[in-house]
Amino acid sequence: MVVPDSGPLELEELAREAYYGEYNGSAVTFPITPPIALYDLVNGGNSAGSGMSYPAINQDCEPNPADRLPSSTPTLTTTSVSSITTSTASSGGTSITENGSSIVVKGVFWTDSLPWGTGDIYRTTDGSGTANFTSSITNLAPNTTYYVRAYATNSSGTGVGETLSFQTATLPVTGLTWTTTKVNPCSSAPWVISAGNQTIRYNVVDSVNCGGTCSATQSGTATATITVGNSATNLNLDFEGLGELQDADYEKITFKLNGTLVARAQAQGGNQGCAMGPVVKTFITNPPYALSANSTNTLLIEFTTNDGKFHIGAYYEVELSFS
Repeated sequence: MVVPDSGPLELEELAREAYYGEYNGSAVTFPITPPIALYDLVNGGNSAGSGMSYPAINQDCEPNPADRLPSSTPTLTTTSVSSITTSTASSGGTSITENGSSIVVKGVFWTDSLPWGTGDIYRTTDGSGTANFTSSITNLAPNTTYYVRAYATNSSGTGVGETLSFQTATLPVTGLTWTTTKVNPCSSAPWVISAGNQTIRYNVVDSVNCGGTCSATQSGTATATITVGNSATNLNLDFEGLGELQDADYEKITFKLNGTLVARAQAQGGNQGCAMGPVVKTFITNPPYALSANSTNTLLIEFTTNDGKFHIGAYYEVELSFS
């Protein structure tokens, strides 16, 4: 058998040649007693107990099995939690070791309940490999204790770092509540509120002409009532959405703070049928918006698809924060 200079070795063929045949290029005749260990034939050296030495036939082959360790789950350290706000925080992982198998995904887990598994568990995905990473933890409730730990996964399973705790900041307002309405025969609850009332989302049901189940126009309003205590504060507004790439005058949304239009958005359009893309956002007045001490303020959100066609996975998600 001629062993290639590169490429994978056919181990079964190599083993049979080692025991029954003759190694091409050597003066050794097989079989021998005891038989040559396969790793000696591949890498050279002494087979345990044989007392015989053989040349290495491929310097790129695997090392002596005695030097190989089975892979195990990765090890890593959870990064200290930083940049804590009322709804977000940052953590991550360092000192990452693969332990014999490549890391295919890494990130952090977080929850508001211990032991792990007694409450909802959320996670980030922050790439692969052994480089240190930073994770953005989002959609948190204010004035709440959370627990976070880094994780990394290889073929042997998932390894985790130590568990760290942190508490989100308290809202600098004394009240934040929502009142919603909807005109949507296809969904009983299109509005979803989370993160201690700081995030609100409208989910659009897919339209019939694009393979969905809804042929109606879908719309609704959401009004946030914001009560400020003895100290003035600033309201920050951020939002994103997905709209049709067929016509531009659809998936329309407006934002009015205390009756004044401050932002709006709509679909891009483009005559692309059921294709979807990010909405086009316009701020008439850029945030943040000053809220006076001892005041009550309203933020009115009005949304409509404006027809019953060309909606696949359309939505708007709005996040409020204070500074």
